[in-house]
Amino acid sequence: MAILIDDPKTEETLKELAAVMGESEGLSVSIALQERLERVIKARNGERVERSEHAHDPYYVRDLMEMSDRIGEKLRPGGRSLDELVGYDEGGLPG
Repeated sequence: MAILIDDPKTEETLKELAAVMGESEGLSVSIALQERLERVIKARNGERVERSEHAHDPYYVRDLMEMSDRIGEKLRPGGRSLDELVGYDEGGLPG
């Protein structure tokens, strides 16, 4: 059975996900559907869905590390250190 994606944003998201994960678009769709189905079934059964359940997944861990790096870059524009952002000098005193 073929799947037709008739939404440009969804198609672009799928392409981006597959590229970031280094997998085929078909595999990306399959994993996303499996993960969502697991969450829906658990929610319907009154179970709590923990994000930590996926912490063993190397893709999940890699994604968290990449997000952390991107956030760090935004929080430290120009590559400045945290001390420089706060305004401390070499001696650790406010400048």
